Amino acid sequence: LNRTIDFREVLEYSVRQTMDIFTGDAGAILLPDKAGRKIFVAASANLAEDFLSEVHGSEIDATIFGKVLKSDTVESIGRKGNPGLMPLSMKRSPFSSLVVFPLKAKGRAVGVGALFSETERVLEDAQREIIEGIGTVIGAAIENSRLHEETIQKTRLLESKNRELQQFTSAITHDLKSPILVIEGFARELKRNGHLEVDQDFLIDAIMTSSGRLHSLVNDLLDLAR
Repeated sequence: LNRTIDFREVLEYSVRQTMDIFTGDAGAILLPDKAGRKIFVAASANLAEDFLSEVHGSEIDATIFGKVLKSDTVESIGRKGNPGLMPLSMKRSPFSSLVVFPLKAKGRAVGVGALFSETERVLEDAQREIIEGIGTVIGAAIENSRLHEETIQKTRLLESKNRELQQFTSAITHDLKSPILVIEGFARELKRNGHLEVDQDFLIDAIMTSSGRLHSLVNDLLDLAR
């Protein structure tokens, strides 16, 4: 998991690897929405469409998955032990047992993992500890990949804003530069061809000095934009 920070890849890899470790027949990762009211299937393997439809977007308080998310503990349920907690669609499936475990990051559950088995399974204490540890690894990987995705999105937004700023600056500096050049040109012509008094000559020098300063500021603004 540490070799990738791609969000989708982290989810799919986590499902496959957890199924392999615990010889599960199907698996899923479910994540809550930002409001913490509903839970969604983010990745799955070997699960029927009716199960996905039943669980995806369901109220957190209405499912075993939401219960685990809130309680932050591993739950192991089966047809023989506690069938009342099983999703309705699972009762119509070939699966006999379900293990749901929290995916933790920074001490809190950010989602849940689910393992389905066709045989009745009861978790031993050692297995429970292992699956809790795996949930912590997956949770940290999910959080890291989310941060990476957010960073990419913010970087793209910043690049877009920079392009807008550059376009705006270029347009403004172009619009400013044209009249400055006209003012400089006319002042220079007056100085060269006119029969000027001392006061007039002084004023034209002032116009040319101020125009030159403004020209320099416009060039500095272009450099800053670049």
